[in-house]
Amino acid sequence: LMGKQAVTKRNVFVAWWKVAITEKADRLLARLATKRHAHYLKARVLAAWYRSVHGSRAERFVERANQRLKVVTSEIITRYEGELDKLKAHIRALDAQLADGRRRRAALEDELRRTLLK
Repeated sequence: LMGKQAVTKRNVFVAWWKVAITEKADRLLARLATKRHAHYLKARVLAAWYRSVHGSRAERFVERANQRLKVVTSEIITRYEGELDKLKAHIRALDAQLADGRRRRAALEDELRRTLLK
């Protein structure tokens, strides 16, 4: 009622009606904002629960990659352990051949000395 308008019943009613309409619109907006916020809050809570139970997509990807890495690593390790065992056996066989060759050489040197000393 501020301004040049006269204070009449009609002007008071119009002013009250304008205030009531704007308050109603504000209440409606506040109610809609509250509903929307509650909806998004529920969605965020559900998403947070799902991430905590199932982990995020990136975490699951990294976990699967680590599992595959462990499997491949164990396969490589077992394969190379088999190779190492074969090589160790081959080295033992070669060591035995060397020892046999040394023994034969010593026997031949001894026999050569005996024949030369006769």
